Amino acid sequence: MSDLRLKERLEEILANPKLLDAMTSDEQKRFFQLYKQNERLELNENAKKDFMAFVKVIWPGFVEGRHHKIIADKFNRIAN
Repeated sequence: MSDLRLKERLEEILANPKLLDAMTSDEQKRFFQLYKQNERLELNENAKKDFMAFVKVIWPGFVEGRHHKIIADKFNRIAN
């Protein structure tokens, strides 16, 4: 299953509680594990493309200021 199709399916299941309720508890547990894994992969992909996304993955409590945005934009231009 492609990444896009997987993401669409995850969103479909989350949007429809009946689909989730039809799962066994083990299936629900596995679903949420895969959902969390997918979120982490998306964060990591974004972190590879954007410096501020990288900082927020490494330091989740980081408080972004205007001056951080300015330097991050410069880093992004150099890297890309």
